[in-house]
Amino acid sequence: MMRQVTSVRAASAGLLALVATGAVLRWGFHTVVRFGNGDEYHYRLQTAAIHAHGWSFLRELAQWHLVAEPDFPAPYRWGTLLFGNVACSIRHVCDERSLAWVSTLSGVAVVALVGLLALRLFSRRVALFATALAVTSPLHLELGRRAYADELHTALVLLSMLALSHVAEAAPSPKPARSRVWLGIALLAMTLAWSVKESILFMLPALGVWLWRLRSPAAFSWKDALTLVAPAALSLLVFAAVNRGLSNLPALFEATRQSLHHPYSIAFQAGPPHRPLVELFTLSPGVFALLPVAVAAALGVLPSPGLGERRQPKALAVTLLLMAAAFAILPKNIRFCAVLDPLARLLVAWFACEVLPHAGRSVSLWCASALLGNAAFELALFHRTFVASSVTDPTAHAIFRALQMIPADTRRWHPTVLMNLCSLGSAGLACSAAWADKLRRKSVIAGLLVSLLAFVSPRLLRPAQGAPSAATSNTMLAAPANPGPTP
Repeated sequence: MMRQVTSVRAASAGLLALVATGAVLRWGFHTVVRFGNGDEYHYRLQTAAIHAHGWSFLRELAQWHLVAEPDFPAPYRWGTLLFGNVACSIRHVCDERSLAWVSTLSGVAVVALVGLLALRLFSRRVALFATALAVTSPLHLELGRRAYADELHTALVLLSMLALSHVAEAAPSPKPARSRVWLGIALLAMTLAWSVKESILFMLPALGVWLWRLRSPAAFSWKDALTLVAPAALSLLVFAAVNRGLSNLPALFEATRQSLHHPYSIAFQAGPPHRPLVELFTLSPGVFALLPVAVAAALGVLPSPGLGERRQPKALAVTLLLMAAAFAILPKNIRFCAVLDPLARLLVAWFACEVLPHAGRSVSLWCASALLGNAAFELALFHRTFVASSVTDPTAHAIFRALQMIPADTRRWHPTVLMNLCSLGSAGLACSAAWADKLRRKSVIAGLLVSLLAFVSPRLLRPAQGAPSAATSNTMLAAPANPGPTP
């Protein structure tokens, strides 16, 4: 009993340490001084108008939007304005940096929610592995320092999935009050998700399957359907109350639909259905190379004797596939489907911890070595793509130019000290694991290979001339002639 309590405390301390590491990384990279002239600029204009004139100005803001900037995010996203207004009030200045702080805190929440979801669905070991993977996600490190709404939306969707997992497994519940609390959290999180980005509409089938597959036996009732639909109505009611009616809502929706035909969307956000997965693989090859095998294992395609019930991993795999299918028909920009990244890391962590064979005393050392090696590589990809190359919008064109997949004028780039420390730690743990295996020949060879890869992989990103000096693709975006809405 004492050993079990100690194990729980150690796992809790490990999760807290990993979340703290994610927070420190995101705070350290919160250094953007050049924000984009697209969505970031227009989010700031709208938030500044509400901050200066109050919520009673929303109707005038919507009318101004239809005239001056119909191709950009519409002000019916009152949740984005709400969180941005709070940040502006705390900092006493309303600029892109205030909105970026919302993203930074949301990024820390994403890391924590990945750990909580893994604890809810799987085990403490999976939770530690998944949280460690989430800490260094290049996409979310970048979104956590920008003035976009995508990181906040991802955090709200993950919170919705966590709450819905409690709702799904609550009946019959010995504590109905707790079940009602989680239902309330699910409704609140989904309502806010609707108010931040309406793309949650395309996730509703996946969330419905999430509820259905998590139940044992699988079931879906009219109450579940109401739980999924009610947040949309609640979000509209809040908008109608603040906007003094819904008269301009059809025009706002039409403007959003027409924005899909903007020259920037056509040039940089088009492509085949699987394009977002290609971009995610480019930024996180270690995770997304394992994802197809993890999905196959979760769906039962791969035989895994002794694995037991696969209800939770199957629910996660099907939900991930449905979300990926939904985003296949939307504009192709990986920040729009950022929620796929933490869900993929959850599934890969389950596969690595529960499906792959584990034996011997050095397992934890090898796992830590692999995680640190992956961290070094992902940090190198993030730094090369978004910091050194100044990418402001993670489209395929910008990412591929930054990584020299499309030739461009270049400058030199060097791996940072943090990447070298991760590489050194990975190599040290690999050698320790080889030593713990009593210096067996295969273990020593594996340790030497891990050490070599840990030091070489970040440097593989440095071509002869270095990184592009400007990989952003915002040249087709322009700020409106009107500097902002006026009362």
